[in-house]
Amino acid sequence: MNRKKRRRHSKSIVIKTVTYVVLILLLFLLIVFIVSRFDKPPEDEVSDTGITAADSKTIGTASNSVGSQGGNESEILIITTAEETEGTDELADNEWALYLVNNENSLPADYDNTLENEIGLTLVFSDYRDYFFDDRAAPYLIKMLEDSAEDGVNLYVVSTYRTQEYQQNNLDSSVNDRMAQGMDYDTAYADALESVALPGHSEHNAGLAADIMTPSYTSMEDDGFKNTEEYEWLSKNAAKYGFILRYPEGKQNVTGIIYEPWHYRFVGVYHATKIAESGLTLEEYFKENGWVDENGKATKHLGPIAEDVPAANDSPAVTLPPDMITVTVNTEMGNPILVE
Repeated sequence: MNRKKRRRHSKSIVIKTVTYVVLILLLFLLIVFIVSRFDKPPEDEVSDTGITAADSKTIGTASNSVGSQGGNESEILIITTAEETEGTDELADNEWALYLVNNENSLPADYDNTLENEIGLTLVFSDYRDYFFDDRAAPYLIKMLEDSAEDGVNLYVVSTYRTQEYQQNNLDSSVNDRMAQGMDYDTAYADALESVALPGHSEHNAGLAADIMTPSYTSMEDDGFKNTEEYEWLSKNAAKYGFILRYPEGKQNVTGIIYEPWHYRFVGVYHATKIAESGLTLEEYFKENGWVDENGKATKHLGPIAEDVPAANDSPAVTLPPDMITVTVNTEMGNPILVE
C-alpha cells in the first residue's frame, strides 16, 4: 500500500515539473516575441533625425588618415539622401573658415605672422609669380582648378593671399591713380574703398580669398568676366569646393564692395552650399542666423585667433568620387561633410 502511494506521489511530482518547465518556456518565447515586435520601428516611421528606416541605408561613415604630425584621423560623413537632417550645423566642415572680414570685422593686427608661421601657407598657383593660400583651404582650391581643367575650363588665378602691408600699398596706389585722374584726396580715398579694402579688412589678408579669371579676360576695370564660360563654370561648381562668390551683383550696399565676379572666398563646403542655395551674401547669411549685432559686428564665428586655431601641419588630400565632393580636415577643426 505504501509502495503504491509512493509511486503516485513520484508521478505527480514529475507531471508538475514538466508543467512548470513548459510554462517557463512559453513565457520566454512570449517575451522574445514582444521584444522583436516592438524593438524595430515600422519602415515608414521617421526617426528623430528626419530620415526613414528605408533611407538610413544611404548613410555611411568612413575614416581617412590625414597624415599630420599629430597623427590625427579625419572622419568622413557621407550624405547621399536628398532629405535634410536635423542638427546639420554639427555636420558642417571647416567651421574655422566661417567668419566675416569686412568694414565692421577685421583680422587681428598680427594675423600675417599667425598665418605665415603658425598655420602655414601652400602654393596653389604659379605663373609670373607664386600664389599662396591658407594651408587648410588650399587643397580645395587646388582641386577646383584641376577639375575645371579636366572640364576644358581655363581658370586663372590673379590674386590670393596678401600681407596687410601689401594691402596698404595696394590701397595707396588705387588712391593715387584716382587723384591722377583729377579727384581730390577725400573723393579718391572713398572711391578706392569701394573696390580695395582697408588693411586687415580684406579677405585676401586672411589667405582665404582668390581672384579667379581666365587668360583671355583678366581685366578688373569692368565686370565683363561674368560673360565667360569660366564664370559660368564657377557659378555652377564653386560651392562644391567650399567657395562662394563674395561680392555679388547688386549687393554693394550690403557688402560695401562693388560687384566682383572674380572674387571667391572659402567658407567650407557645407556653408558654401547653403549660401549658394539661398542667394544671400555672407553678411546676410550671418544676419539671418543671428550671428551679428545691429551694427554688423559678428557675435559668433569670430574668426581665427592664434591661440584658438590649430595649425595644419600637412594639407589633407581631397579625393572626389564621381558626382561627389569628399572633404577631409583635421578632427581638431571639426567633422567634414560630403555633399552630393
